[in-house]
Amino acid sequence: AKKQVSSQVLHFSLRKQRIISTYELPESNAHAHHKALTQVWGNSNLVMAVCGLGLFVFNAVRDEGSPSFAADCSTPQKAKEVIGPDDLYLPSFDYLSSQILLISRDRPAMWRHLL
Repeated sequence: AKKQVSSQVLHFSLRKQRIISTYELPESNAHAHHKALTQVWGNSNLVMAVCGLGLFVFNAVRDEGSPSFAADCSTPQKAKEVIGPDDLYLPSFDYLSSQILLISRDRPAMWRHLL
């Protein structure tokens, strides 16, 4: 059987000069071009990545040496929320004040409030 491949976002800390967390999109049988990430963004609270399978939102692992950061960074974080359909064409997104605008070249844009 052919092994399914999932996309990942690696969070590199400039201060620590190493990868501090991995965010993993779910495995999928979709074609590689559909799983390829087209945009990634993050801040101290969230990490977001979009591909043809939708917009994946993750809680960010903080780079402050706090006890919550003591988790094994080799264990990938799972998405807390997935926004949009799973058949987007070259998607992108914009984010401001908990509002997300998800754009795909083959359909109308979609607004969503992020909780």
